[in-house]
Amino acid sequence: MARSLPKSRRQYVQALNTPTKALLRKLQDAEPKPLPKFVEPLFPMLRERPPVGDNWVHEIKFDGYRFQIRLWHHQAQILTRRGHDWTHKAREVAAAASTLVTDSALIDGEAVVMAEDGTTDFNELERELGKGDSDRITFHAFDLLYLHGHDLRRVPLLDRKRLLQALLAGLPEDSPIRYSDHLEGDALGMKLQACALGLEGIVSKLKDSRYVAGHSDLWAKMPCRKRDTYAIVGYALKGRKFDGFYLGEERKGKLEYAGKIESGWTEKEKAALFAEAKALQTRGSPLSTKIDKPKAKWVEPRVLVDVEYRAKTKASGLLRHPSFKGVRRDLMDRMKTPIRRRRV
Repeated sequence: MARSLPKSRRQYVQALNTPTKALLRKLQDAEPKPLPKFVEPLFPMLRERPPVGDNWVHEIKFDGYRFQIRLWHHQAQILTRRGHDWTHKAREVAAAASTLVTDSALIDGEAVVMAEDGTTDFNELERELGKGDSDRITFHAFDLLYLHGHDLRRVPLLDRKRLLQALLAGLPEDSPIRYSDHLEGDALGMKLQACALGLEGIVSKLKDSRYVAGHSDLWAKMPCRKRDTYAIVGYALKGRKFDGFYLGEERKGKLEYAGKIESGWTEKEKAALFAEAKALQTRGSPLSTKIDKPKAKWVEPRVLVDVEYRAKTKASGLLRHPSFKGVRRDLMDRMKTPIRRRRV
Protein backbone atom coordinates (compact mmCIF):
# COMPACT_ATOMS: atom_id res chain seq x y z
CA MET A 1 0.00 0.00 0.00
CA ALA A 2 1.12 3.58 -0.66
CA ARG A 3 2.36 5.54 2.33
CA SER A 4 0.27 8.33 3.82
CA LEU A 5 1.11 12.04 3.66
CA PRO A 6 2.95 13.79 6.52
CA LYS A 7 0.48 14.61 9.31
CA SER A 8 1.39 18.27 9.64
CA ARG A 9 2.77 21.13 7.57
CA ARG A 10 5.84 21.19 9.83
CA GLN A 11 6.58 17.55 9.05
CA TYR A 12 6.05 18.27 5.38
CA VAL A 13 8.51 21.20 5.39
CA GLN A 14 11.06 19.13 7.30
CA ALA A 15 10.70 16.33 4.76
CA LEU A 16 11.29 18.77 1.93
CA ASN A 17 14.58 19.82 3.45
CA THR A 18 16.12 16.34 3.13
CA PRO A 19 17.38 14.78 1.02
CA THR A 20 16.09 16.22 -2.25
CA LYS A 21 16.18 19.86 -1.16
CA ALA A 22 19.80 19.52 -0.08
CA LEU A 23 20.73 17.95 -3.41
CA LEU A 24 18.78 20.54 -5.37
CA ARG A 25 20.58 23.46 -3.70
CA LYS A 26 23.89 22.18 -5.10
CA LEU A 27 22.75 22.22 -8.72
CA GLN A 28 23.67 25.43 -10.53
CA ASP A 29 21.66 24.60 -13.65
CA ALA A 30 18.33 24.10 -11.85
CA GLU A 31 16.11 27.02 -12.89
CA PRO A 32 13.18 28.35 -10.79
CA LYS A 33 10.21 28.14 -13.17
CA PRO A 34 6.49 27.31 -13.14
CA LEU A 35 5.64 23.65 -13.58
CA PRO A 36 4.91 23.03 -17.29
CA LYS A 37 1.69 21.31 -18.27
CA PHE A 38 3.66 18.85 -20.42
CA VAL A 39 7.17 18.39 -21.79
CA GLU A 40 7.76 16.67 -25.11
CA PRO A 41 9.85 13.58 -24.30
CA LEU A 42 13.42 12.96 -25.35
CA PHE A 43 13.48 9.95 -27.69
CA PRO A 44 16.68 7.93 -28.20
CA MET A 45 18.12 7.38 -31.66
CA LEU A 46 18.29 3.83 -32.98
CA ARG A 47 21.80 2.36 -33.26
CA GLU A 48 23.03 -1.03 -34.36
CA ARG A 49 25.84 -1.19 -31.79
CA PRO A 50 26.07 0.35 -28.31
CA PRO A 51 28.30 3.41 -27.88
CA VAL A 52 31.78 2.99 -26.44
CA GLY A 53 33.36 5.19 -23.75
CA ASP A 54 33.29 6.10 -20.08
CA ASN A 55 30.91 9.01 -20.65
CA TRP A 56 27.90 6.72 -21.16
CA VAL A 57 25.54 4.92 -18.77
CA HIS A 58 23.19 2.13 -19.76
CA GLU A 59 19.65 1.18 -18.76
CA ILE A 60 17.29 -1.70 -19.55
CA LYS A 61 14.87 -0.94 -22.40
CA PHE A 62 11.25 -1.63 -21.41
CA ASP A 63 8.38 -2.80 -23.59
CA GLY A 64 5.55 -0.52 -22.53
CA TYR A 65 4.00 2.93 -22.78
CA ARG A 66 6.10 6.05 -22.28
CA PHE A 67 4.38 8.12 -19.58
CA GLN A 68 5.07 11.26 -17.57
CA ILE A 69 3.88 11.72 -14.00
CA ARG A 70 2.93 15.35 -13.35
CA LEU A 71 2.58 16.13 -9.65
CA TRP A 72 1.14 19.38 -8.35
CA HIS A 73 0.23 19.75 -4.65
CA HIS A 74 -0.26 15.97 -4.30
CA GLN A 75 -2.55 15.74 -7.32
CA ALA A 76 -0.94 13.37 -9.81
CA GLN A 77 -1.63 13.17 -13.54
CA ILE A 78 -0.48 10.41 -15.88
CA LEU A 79 0.37 11.87 -19.30
CA THR A 80 1.07 9.99 -22.54
CA ARG A 81 4.00 10.74 -24.81
CA ARG A 82 1.68 13.18 -26.65
CA GLY A 83 0.50 14.89 -23.48
CA HIS A 84 -2.94 13.31 -23.19
CA ASP A 85 -4.29 12.66 -19.70
CA TRP A 86 -4.49 8.92 -19.00
CA THR A 87 -4.77 9.15 -15.22
CA HIS A 88 -8.00 7.15 -15.37
CA LYS A 89 -6.10 4.27 -16.98
CA ALA A 90 -3.40 4.01 -14.30
CA ARG A 91 -5.05 5.09 -11.05
CA GLU A 92 -2.78 2.97 -8.82
CA VAL A 93 0.34 4.64 -10.23
CA ALA A 94 -1.22 8.09 -9.80
CA ALA A 95 -2.21 7.30 -6.19
CA ALA A 96 1.35 6.24 -5.37
CA ALA A 97 2.78 9.37 -7.00
CA SER A 98 0.48 11.60 -4.94
CA THR A 99 2.28 10.49 -1.76
CA LEU A 100 5.71 11.72 -2.87
CA VAL A 101 7.03 14.42 -0.56
CA THR A 102 7.20 17.41 -2.87
CA ASP A 103 4.92 20.23 -3.91
CA SER A 104 5.67 19.69 -7.63
CA ALA A 105 7.44 17.22 -9.90
CA LEU A 106 7.56 15.93 -13.47
CA ILE A 107 8.85 12.36 -13.82
CA ASP A 108 9.67 10.56 -17.07
CA GLY A 109 9.41 6.79 -17.35
CA GLU A 110 7.78 3.70 -18.82
CA ALA A 111 4.64 1.87 -17.70
CA VAL A 112 4.84 -1.91 -18.08
CA VAL A 113 3.29 -5.18 -17.00
CA MET A 114 5.89 -7.69 -15.86
CA ALA A 115 5.61 -11.36 -16.80
CA GLU A 116 6.60 -14.12 -14.36
CA ASP A 117 9.98 -14.56 -16.08
CA GLY A 118 10.89 -10.89 -15.58
CA THR A 119 10.20 -9.78 -19.14
CA THR A 120 7.59 -7.17 -20.06
CA ASP A 121 4.36 -7.99 -21.90
CA PHE A 122 2.98 -5.23 -24.14
CA ASN A 123 -0.31 -6.99 -24.88
CA GLU A 124 -0.96 -7.53 -21.19
CA LEU A 125 -0.26 -3.84 -20.54
CA GLU A 126 -2.87 -2.87 -23.13
CA ARG A 127 -5.44 -5.08 -21.40
CA GLU A 128 -4.57 -3.86 -17.89
CA LEU A 129 -4.77 -0.20 -18.91
CA GLY A 130 -8.31 -0.88 -20.05
CA LYS A 131 -9.28 -1.83 -16.49
CA GLY A 132 -8.26 1.54 -15.01
CA ASP A 133 -7.53 0.25 -11.52
CA SER A 134 -5.09 -2.55 -12.31
CA ASP A 135 -2.48 -3.37 -9.66
CA ARG A 136 -0.27 -5.11 -12.24
CA ILE A 137 0.98 -1.92 -13.91
CA THR A 138 4.35 -0.67 -12.71
CA PHE A 139 5.93 2.65 -13.66
CA HIS A 140 9.72 2.53 -14.09
CA ALA A 141 10.98 6.08 -13.53
CA PHE A 142 14.24 6.94 -15.28
CA ASP A 143 14.36 10.74 -15.40
CA LEU A 144 13.27 13.79 -13.42
CA LEU A 145 12.47 16.98 -15.35
CA TYR A 146 11.08 19.21 -12.60
CA LEU A 147 11.13 19.27 -8.80
CA HIS A 148 10.32 21.71 -5.96
CA GLY A 149 9.59 24.61 -8.33
CA HIS A 150 12.74 24.06 -10.41
CA ASP A 151 13.15 23.09 -14.06
CA LEU A 152 15.87 20.42 -14.26
CA ARG A 153 16.19 20.01 -18.00
CA ARG A 154 19.53 21.84 -18.10
CA VAL A 155 20.90 19.74 -15.22
CA PRO A 156 23.25 16.86 -16.24
CA LEU A 157 21.61 13.44 -16.44
CA LEU A 158 23.35 11.80 -13.48
CA ASP A 159 22.41 14.70 -11.20
CA ARG A 160 18.78 14.38 -12.31
CA LYS A 161 18.88 10.66 -11.59
CA ARG A 162 20.35 11.20 -8.09
CA LEU A 163 17.48 13.55 -7.32
CA LEU A 164 14.98 11.08 -8.73
CA GLN A 165 16.37 8.22 -6.66
CA ALA A 166 16.23 10.35 -3.52
CA LEU A 167 12.64 11.42 -4.29
CA LEU A 168 11.49 7.79 -4.66
CA ALA A 169 13.54 6.40 -1.79
CA GLY A 170 10.68 6.55 0.73
CA LEU A 171 8.20 4.55 -1.32
CA PRO A 172 7.33 1.07 -0.01
CA GLU A 173 8.79 -2.00 -1.71
CA ASP A 174 5.44 -2.95 -3.24
CA SER A 175 4.89 0.50 -4.76
CA PRO A 176 3.90 0.51 -8.44
CA ILE A 177 6.55 3.21 -8.97
CA ARG A 178 10.11 1.89 -9.34
CA TYR A 179 13.43 3.64 -9.83
CA SER A 180 15.14 2.54 -13.06
CA ASP A 181 18.83 2.20 -12.22
CA HIS A 182 21.74 2.36 -14.66
CA LEU A 183 25.04 0.57 -15.17
CA GLU A 184 28.42 1.70 -16.45
CA GLY A 185 31.00 -0.25 -18.41
CA ASP A 186 30.61 -2.80 -21.21
CA ALA A 187 27.46 -1.80 -23.09
CA LEU A 188 27.81 -4.53 -25.71
CA GLY A 189 28.06 -7.20 -23.05
CA MET A 190 25.03 -5.74 -21.29
CA LYS A 191 23.02 -5.80 -24.53
CA LEU A 192 23.97 -9.41 -25.27
CA GLN A 193 22.97 -10.43 -21.75
CA ALA A 194 19.67 -8.53 -22.00
CA CYS A 195 18.86 -10.25 -25.29
CA ALA A 196 19.77 -13.68 -23.86
CA LEU A 197 17.30 -13.05 -21.01
CA GLY A 198 14.51 -12.21 -23.44
CA LEU A 199 14.49 -8.48 -22.62
CA GLU A 200 13.85 -5.68 -25.11
CA GLY A 201 17.40 -4.32 -25.25
CA ILE A 202 19.24 -1.39 -23.68
CA VAL A 203 19.23 2.42 -23.80
CA SER A 204 22.55 4.26 -23.46
CA LYS A 205 22.69 7.87 -22.27
CA LEU A 206 25.46 10.46 -22.01
CA LYS A 207 26.22 11.10 -18.35
CA ASP A 208 26.22 14.89 -18.69
CA SER A 209 23.37 15.15 -21.20
CA ARG A 210 20.65 17.74 -20.79
CA TYR A 211 17.02 16.89 -21.51
CA VAL A 212 15.86 18.08 -24.94
CA ALA A 213 12.58 17.53 -26.76
CA GLY A 214 12.31 15.10 -29.65
CA HIS A 215 14.74 12.57 -31.07
CA SER A 216 18.34 13.14 -30.00
CA ASP A 217 21.66 11.30 -30.19
CA LEU A 218 22.22 12.21 -26.52
CA TRP A 219 20.44 8.89 -25.92
CA ALA A 220 20.80 5.75 -28.03
CA LYS A 221 18.65 2.62 -28.09
CA MET A 222 19.77 -0.87 -29.07
CA PRO A 223 16.77 -3.22 -29.23
CA CYS A 224 17.21 -6.99 -29.36
CA ARG A 225 14.58 -7.27 -32.10
CA LYS A 226 13.44 -4.90 -34.82
CA ARG A 227 10.15 -3.23 -34.03
CA ASP A 228 8.23 -0.24 -35.42
CA THR A 229 4.76 1.30 -35.41
CA TYR A 230 2.63 1.07 -38.57
CA ALA A 231 -0.83 2.12 -39.74
CA ILE A 232 -3.40 -0.47 -40.78
CA VAL A 233 -4.37 0.58 -44.33
CA GLY A 234 -6.53 -2.39 -45.27
CA TYR A 235 -7.49 -5.99 -44.67
CA ALA A 236 -7.77 -9.10 -46.83
CA LEU A 237 -10.53 -11.70 -47.09
CA LYS A 238 -10.16 -15.22 -48.41
CA GLY A 239 -13.72 -15.94 -49.30
CA ARG A 240 -15.50 -14.64 -46.21
CA LYS A 241 -12.60 -15.48 -43.89
CA PHE A 242 -10.22 -12.85 -42.52
CA ASP A 243 -6.77 -13.20 -44.12
CA GLY A 244 -4.59 -10.48 -42.54
CA PHE A 245 -4.01 -6.72 -42.37
CA TYR A 246 -2.14 -4.56 -44.86
CA LEU A 247 0.27 -2.05 -43.32
CA GLY A 248 1.49 1.37 -44.35
CA GLU A 249 4.39 3.57 -43.25
CA GLU A 250 5.34 7.12 -44.07
CA ARG A 251 8.39 7.51 -46.29
CA LYS A 252 9.45 11.01 -47.32
CA GLY A 253 6.02 12.43 -46.58
CA LYS A 254 4.11 9.70 -48.43
CA LEU A 255 2.17 6.73 -47.06
CA GLU A 256 3.74 3.65 -48.67
CA TYR A 257 2.92 -0.03 -48.51
CA ALA A 258 4.93 -1.87 -45.83
CA GLY A 259 3.64 -5.44 -46.06
CA LYS A 260 0.99 -7.76 -44.69
CA ILE A 261 0.65 -9.10 -41.14
CA GLU A 262 -1.10 -12.38 -40.42
CA SER A 263 -0.08 -13.47 -36.91
CA GLY A 264 0.78 -12.48 -33.35
CA TRP A 265 -2.67 -11.87 -31.89
CA THR A 266 -5.17 -13.88 -29.89
CA GLU A 267 -8.53 -14.65 -31.48
CA LYS A 268 -10.14 -12.01 -29.26
CA GLU A 269 -7.57 -9.38 -30.25
CA LYS A 270 -7.93 -10.24 -33.93
CA ALA A 271 -11.73 -9.94 -33.79
CA ALA A 272 -11.58 -6.58 -32.01
CA LEU A 273 -8.97 -5.20 -34.41
CA PHE A 274 -10.88 -6.46 -37.45
CA ALA A 275 -14.09 -4.79 -36.22
CA GLU A 276 -12.23 -1.53 -35.63
CA ALA A 277 -10.63 -1.58 -39.07
CA LYS A 278 -13.86 -2.58 -40.82
CA ALA A 279 -15.64 0.45 -39.35
CA LEU A 280 -13.06 2.66 -41.11
CA GLN A 281 -13.50 1.08 -44.56
CA THR A 282 -13.17 3.48 -47.47
CA ARG A 283 -13.57 3.21 -51.23
CA GLY A 284 -10.04 3.90 -52.33
CA SER A 285 -6.56 3.01 -51.15
CA PRO A 286 -4.94 5.51 -48.74
CA LEU A 287 -1.49 4.61 -50.09
CA SER A 288 0.48 7.04 -52.23
CA THR A 289 1.50 4.33 -54.68
CA LYS A 290 -0.94 1.94 -56.33
CA ILE A 291 -0.37 -1.72 -55.46
CA ASP A 292 -1.99 -4.85 -56.90
CA LYS A 293 -4.02 -6.31 -54.03
CA PRO A 294 -7.34 -7.55 -55.45
CA LYS A 295 -8.43 -9.02 -52.08
CA ALA A 296 -7.84 -5.76 -50.21
CA LYS A 297 -10.55 -3.83 -48.44
CA TRP A 298 -9.02 -0.42 -47.81
CA VAL A 299 -9.50 1.56 -44.59
CA GLU A 300 -8.62 5.00 -43.28
CA PRO A 301 -5.13 4.71 -41.70
CA ARG A 302 -6.17 5.64 -38.16
CA VAL A 303 -5.39 2.42 -36.30
CA LEU A 304 -1.72 2.15 -35.33
CA VAL A 305 -0.07 -1.12 -34.33
CA ASP A 306 3.34 -2.19 -33.11
CA VAL A 307 4.94 -4.83 -35.32
CA GLU A 308 8.01 -6.96 -34.68
CA TYR A 309 9.94 -8.26 -37.69
CA ARG A 310 13.21 -9.89 -38.70
CA ALA A 311 14.26 -7.56 -41.52
CA LYS A 312 13.05 -5.49 -44.49
CA THR A 313 13.48 -6.29 -48.16
CA LYS A 314 16.16 -4.08 -49.73
CA ALA A 315 14.28 -3.29 -52.91
CA SER A 316 10.85 -2.30 -51.56
CA GLY A 317 11.26 -2.07 -47.77
CA LEU A 318 8.61 -4.71 -47.06
CA LEU A 319 8.58 -6.41 -43.68
CA ARG A 320 9.87 -9.96 -43.41
CA HIS A 321 8.13 -12.30 -40.92
CA PRO A 322 6.09 -9.54 -39.22
CA SER A 323 4.22 -10.28 -35.99
CA PHE A 324 1.61 -8.16 -34.18
CA LYS A 325 2.69 -6.86 -30.76
CA GLY A 326 -0.10 -4.48 -29.77
CA VAL A 327 -2.24 -1.44 -30.59
CA ARG A 328 -0.73 1.99 -29.93
CA ARG A 329 -3.64 3.76 -28.26
CA ASP A 330 -1.27 6.35 -26.82
CA LEU A 331 -0.39 7.53 -30.36
CA MET A 332 -3.96 7.28 -31.67
CA ASP A 333 -5.56 9.34 -28.90
CA ARG A 334 -7.60 12.21 -30.40
CA MET A 335 -6.01 11.59 -33.80
CA LYS A 336 -7.95 13.21 -36.65
CA THR A 337 -5.47 12.55 -39.44
CA PRO A 338 -2.94 9.74 -39.95
CA ILE A 339 0.21 10.43 -37.98
CA ARG A 340 3.72 9.60 -38.94
CA ARG A 341 5.18 6.22 -38.16
CA ARG A 342 7.27 6.41 -35.02
CA ARG A 343 9.94 3.99 -33.96
CA VAL A 344 9.45 2.53 -30.48
